[in-house]
Amino acid sequence: MSYKSVICYGVLAKKEASYAATNTAFSTVTDAVLVSELPTVGISYVYDGARPNSPSSAGALPYTSPTGRFAETTLVMEARGSGSAYLSTTNPPDVHALLQAAGLTASFAAGAWSYTPTSSCVQGDSVALRMFARGEQYTVIGGRTTFTLAADGASPALFTFNVSGLMSGSVIDNSVASITYNQTLPPKTDNIALLLGSFSPIVRSFTLDYGRELSPRLNINTTDAHSGFAGGRRDVTFTVAIETPDSSSFDIYELQRNATEFATSFTLGSTTGNKVTVSLPQCQIIGIANSEDGPVSISELTIKPSSDAGSNNDITITYE
Repeated sequence: MSYKSVICYGVLAKKEASYAATNTAFSTVTDAVLVSELPTVGISYVYDGARPNSPSSAGALPYTSPTGRFAETTLVMEARGSGSAYLSTTNPPDVHALLQAAGLTASFAAGAWSYTPTSSCVQGDSVALRMFARGEQYTVIGGRTTFTLAADGASPALFTFNVSGLMSGSVIDNSVASITYNQTLPPKTDNIALLLGSFSPIVRSFTLDYGRELSPRLNINTTDAHSGFAGGRRDVTFTVAIETPDSSSFDIYELQRNATEFATSFTLGSTTGNKVTVSLPQCQIIGIANSEDGPVSISELTIKPSSDAGSNNDITITYE
């Protein structure tokens, strides 16, 4: 008997023309996203079909069929660009649809793609996924996302996208499609020009967490009782482990004590077409955890970006 293999896998991601459209046509070239790990797909139901115990015995009554089917998946990808200069809107980075599904608006100008939060009153775009893994094919529609961007050492930084959406059709047995991937090498996490205000620390690691709420929309007035997911508030945090600085250079304790605001930014890569910059223009230290790395004192700072009232300027991600 043959077995289903986990060696080969692939993912296609496409921005939907309308929410949870069932007719998305995937391209194995322009919709290809190069994931770094086997995609995990969890299929669940808002009602699992359970019924009460039998009134005449201690056993359970047979389940009815479940309803409200949805999927949650995790996609891990290296942070990298398209590999060539962004001369038009035809060659966005392969995280393009996934970032938009996180409630970020994509704009193209002067050879760069910028992603900034949409208005809190606007849902933003959604993404459809076709995933090949475990000898099976899964199609997810109406996907909303949140994400982290993290680096622990000098290896390439990783995006981790958590996607919640509706299953479309059945899970079928299928081999991985012939997908044409962008072969651009990701930049290493070195010389990232991380600045806390004007201070340039010695950095061990960082994690940017977009922290977006994803809420299911139960709907008993529709077939299968599920209308997809709504994106809610975001709770962006930036955690960075640095060598504890002298107070004369960057007084982390007084900055937290006084809720002092400062800008934070860093850049992955230095080559046109393969450079990613994260800008957090208004930040405060809200937590400090001290540890050791051999003889060196390490401070892990929890930094909270914020936006002006009525604005959405707490974070910008730029590919150039």
